[in-house]
Amino acid sequence: MSKNIYKAVIITLFLSIGFMSCMEKQQVLTKADMKAKVDSIVSVKMVDIQRMAKEDLDYRTAIEVKVKADSIVEAKKQRVAPADSSKKMK
Repeated sequence: MSKNIYKAVIITLFLSIGFMSCMEKQQVLTKADMKAKVDSIVSVKMVDIQRMAKEDLDYRTAIEVKVKADSIVEAKKQRVAPADSSKKMK
């Protein structure tokens, strides 16, 4: 039985060494490398964000300008109408 345990320990040891030797070493990034990666990711995302913001602006402008223009016209009508009626009464 001790021979089986000894074989198991040896096999486990060799397998562990084999797995460790196959692992890639991680690359350590410098500040310049990190800045370059961040800048490239941000520039790609910024294009998408600007496109979405422009679409949102176009959509909201079409809705909000009409409502605001209608309320301005209505306010002018209400302001002009009482002034005209008071002149007619005199």
